Amino acid sequence: MSDFAHRPACRGWGWAVSALLAAGGSAWAQQEPQQQPEQSQPPAATPPAAPEPVPTPATPPQTEPSPAAPSPFGLGAIDYHLRAYSSYEIDAGINHDPGEVSVFRAGAEFDAALPIDEHSRMRLEAHSEYVNFDFNNENKFNVGGKTAIEEASNHDLRLTYEHSYDNKWSWLVSAAGHDGLQGGANAADGLSGDISAGAMYEIAPGFRLGGGLLVWWPVEHDMYILPVPYVSSDVALTDHWRLVLNIPRWGGFVYSPSRDVSLRFGVALRYNEYRLSDTSSVPEGVFREYAFPATAELDWRFAPAWTLQAGIGTNLYQRFNLDDKSGHDVSTGHTDLAPTFSLGVTWSF
Repeated sequence: MSDFAHRPACRGWGWAVSALLAAGGSAWAQQEPQQQPEQSQPPAATPPAAPEPVPTPATPPQTEPSPAAPSPFGLGAIDYHLRAYSSYEIDAGINHDPGEVSVFRAGAEFDAALPIDEHSRMRLEAHSEYVNFDFNNENKFNVGGKTAIEEASNHDLRLTYEHSYDNKWSWLVSAAGHDGLQGGANAADGLSGDISAGAMYEIAPGFRLGGGLLVWWPVEHDMYILPVPYVSSDVALTDHWRLVLNIPRWGGFVYSPSRDVSLRFGVALRYNEYRLSDTSSVPEGVFREYAFPATAELDWRFAPAWTLQAGIGTNLYQRFNLDDKSGHDVSTGHTDLAPTFSLGVTWSF
């Protein structure tokens, strides 16, 4: 979407847990303050995010009185972020298979935090991504001499309501719809979704823990009801280093040598699923990808509202699953470590 090259990846904790279960059974990164945007690898779908502090402007608008005390959400202003990105993973070998795969991604994401009152806000997240899978040589995803998937896209829309109960407790409810499909597939056949609800407690300034439940409807699978742990932090470790967590989307460290430059080191989650077309080698099947991309990214704010990102990384774990239209496994493959390069630009307003 998710990579935060950047996106993160992931579409929700249900999918995060599903990815971890798949690995064990072989089945917008926390938004940072405007001046240092938080990004990680693109995931195809945008997962439920833990409530996060949003800085209140140093000088409130003259038409608004200064609040007596900031709310846990920092709801003093409306924040919008629009980001475009691309990434390219080069020739990742497929385990126990002579084939390789290169993956190109390009997409855009929009994030808006809208204050409702002193203690509540609504967050809107939208994401759209184009993906090209280039499977080289003979491999297990060539069925009948034809690659099951090449060009595909995924689209996500999430709405989250967050409420601060007091200075320590807060809760949230989130709902999302997703659509992933190969070119030529029926868009309605690629729909999936999730609903989640949970609570957070601030155990220390800038550090919150919590949990809840997620109800998830994947493509061609039964409904899941899963526990959701939340971890959210933006804690200064030194004058230049910060610990930033937005579990399950992204977690890592940010080094800021100056106001306009930062280096981000972290790991994200990516889970995507694509409905195949009726002309695919697996007609109307489903192609799924699970990954934990690790990235090192340079962010440069070259103008007050603009930030340029450039990164390099690799997938610590990446798995592809190909299922037929009834949900039965056709083939599964894991990839070796391979370099991934990414570029992005963010407009904050």
